[in-house]
Amino acid sequence: MHSFVAVVLFACAVLMAAPATPAHSLPDEPSPSSVTPASSSQILQSYSYSSGMPLASTVGRSVEQPGSKRSMMELSELSPTLVEQDDELRASLRVTNTTSQPISNATVHFNMTRVRFMTRSGLDVWDAQELEDAGGTRLMSETLDEVLEPGSTASFQFKVDARQFGLLTGLEGWGPRGITFELVGDVEGQTQRIDAFYTYVLWYPAADAVEQNLSVATVAAITGVTSDPLNPDANAGQVLAQTGSDERLPRVLKAVENSEHVGLAVDAATIQSIQDAATVTTEDDSTSEEAAAETVESTQASFEQGVASRWVDAFLEVAPKHELLSLPTFDASFAPYLATAADVPTPRTRAYGALGDLSFTSPIAWPVASDFSTSVLNRAASSGYPITVAQSQVLPDSEALPYTRSGTFKTEEDSETTVFDADERITELLLNPGTENPIQARQRLIAELAVLSKERPNEQRNVVIALDRSWSPDPAVAQAQLTAISGLPWIRTAGLSELAGQEQPVDAERVTVTSPQSPALFAQGEFAQLRDNQRALVRFATVTEDPSLITEPHWRAVSRLTSQAWYSNTSEHATAVAAFNESVSGLMNSINIVPSSDINMISTGAEIPLTVQNNLDQDVSFSVQLSPSDSRLQAPTTLPVQITASSTQSIRIPVTAVGSGNVEVKVQILDESGKYVATSGVFRVRVRADWENVGTGVVLGLLALLLAGGIWRTVRRGHSERRVSALDSKEALALVEAEAEERK
Repeated sequence: MHSFVAVVLFACAVLMAAPATPAHSLPDEPSPSSVTPASSSQILQSYSYSSGMPLASTVGRSVEQPGSKRSMMELSELSPTLVEQDDELRASLRVTNTTSQPISNATVHFNMTRVRFMTRSGLDVWDAQELEDAGGTRLMSETLDEVLEPGSTASFQFKVDARQFGLLTGLEGWGPRGITFELVGDVEGQTQRIDAFYTYVLWYPAADAVEQNLSVATVAAITGVTSDPLNPDANAGQVLAQTGSDERLPRVLKAVENSEHVGLAVDAATIQSIQDAATVTTEDDSTSEEAAAETVESTQASFEQGVASRWVDAFLEVAPKHELLSLPTFDASFAPYLATAADVPTPRTRAYGALGDLSFTSPIAWPVASDFSTSVLNRAASSGYPITVAQSQVLPDSEALPYTRSGTFKTEEDSETTVFDADERITELLLNPGTENPIQARQRLIAELAVLSKERPNEQRNVVIALDRSWSPDPAVAQAQLTAISGLPWIRTAGLSELAGQEQPVDAERVTVTSPQSPALFAQGEFAQLRDNQRALVRFATVTEDPSLITEPHWRAVSRLTSQAWYSNTSEHATAVAAFNESVSGLMNSINIVPSSDINMISTGAEIPLTVQNNLDQDVSFSVQLSPSDSRLQAPTTLPVQITASSTQSIRIPVTAVGSGNVEVKVQILDESGKYVATSGVFRVRVRADWENVGTGVVLGLLALLLAGGIWRTVRRGHSERRVSALDSKEALALVEAEAEERK
């Protein structure tokens, strides 16, 4: 009902005014400009014109800035920001003839709508005004004496006594009004309405005190870019580049430096990464042309490092003036952790030397819209994040309310985290002001805040402005907007920590949040596998001389891989995940323990020879244990091993066979306490333990047969018929001797 009444009243007001003549198309042809002041000032009280053009309506559309419709008019002054009863409103414009035709009698009319905007949708209507649409009651005109030639520029100044506005006073009267600067002139002998500039003034009668019924908390994200998870130094150039003068981080810092009410949600790891990249030195030991080329590259790197170093210094100077909230390390996403039992680690800001002595009030969760869900909120609470920021457009509207609900709410599950819902329209006015004119952007913002306050003037509400990771502001525009917020009498600026500690407003809701359908950062089960690999690597590193050399880079790599910055580059993220898993696998296989070949074992007891190869760049100490797949081979003994970096060593482990068969044997690495660390190699043993007994029996049987055969043969020879008696022997001997004598 309020919205309907507002639209009707506004329509009645704007129908009082219309353009004197229709606008015609003029050819564009800019040329060098010259500035000419306007003259012939006159006040035209209660002058109006009519038009048959319908009033444009854009209820429900995205926020769009008003302004010069043909970009020929630039507003350079509109003061004061809040116009009180005894003030003089001052306005200055520069008008440039961007057409190819001269303009005679160039005149700018200053018009105002006397009906206050009562709804946010009413502001949408004014934003959508076209060149042909009504512009309000005419207050003053300025006419240029000279012809405005193509490409030339003229200045127009207006000073109007606020008492001549004829506006209501009191609590009912204060609020935004639409104003129009209308450019008309003679082109080729025909009077035309050439351009129109639409914006707002804020009428604020000083005699009436307005209650501070809006608590406004503004927070901006200080986050970085993605980088190679395992080799961040390879991305040093990219890290340094984000501090260039035209990049996001310097723009954000410049925009907020004079607005202490703006909180900063900081990824401490980003600040540390920038400082590390800024302090890396390059050794140059080359000569001749290579030396010259490297010198040029080093000079460029040094320049970028200097820029980055100065940015860090500027951040450390600005940051203490603001509420500082700590984002998860590398701005990690909460959604992947839902598939594991692990909580999202809270950032240890004191561990980052680049932050100096900065003090942080609270950890903060700030999920991207595609990740926002009740499960994420619950995980944020269990992980120790008492504040969660909901990006605009992620919460469902429970009902069509005639006003804007408070920006603080709880989930139906009542998780232990206070959730702040960013106001979509006000946040959008800062994220995408739609203009490079600071005055225009400022006036549009304060008009929105005024209407928001007057929706429920007797009720306290929280308003959150969430300037997320996409915010790359025009510093001049953002400064004008943010500075204005802190000067509005109906607004009390506050930090998120302060609002989180207060009792919730009356209309604070409990809502069920469901995550919108969108691609996840990790494929199903991928993050759980990555975490398993990470834990396995931690166990493996315990056998090394300095485990941190292995574990710390990979712990940081996991945080880097969960960074929400990857949502803008999911294909490279998949490549980075695969590289991480490959790196873990390579490290786990860097200690290799295997025999030279498969082993045949034919005895019940033996020693298996193994070769231990350490491919790491540090010494290792561990115990080796064989784990047979079958009880027919038993290896109860563990063997301690100490092996230096990048070396090989031979060892022998005793085993016992109690049967026969082919047995697979895993080589397990244990730490000093005897806990399992990793498996390094698998080999096969052909166990034939009964062959030794069989072989011995066969040999003994053969020996027994040979002995028995010898005895039997000996006995058998003793009874042979061919055996010669002693008498026969003598006779044979005598016969042989006789034959010998005869031969002589």
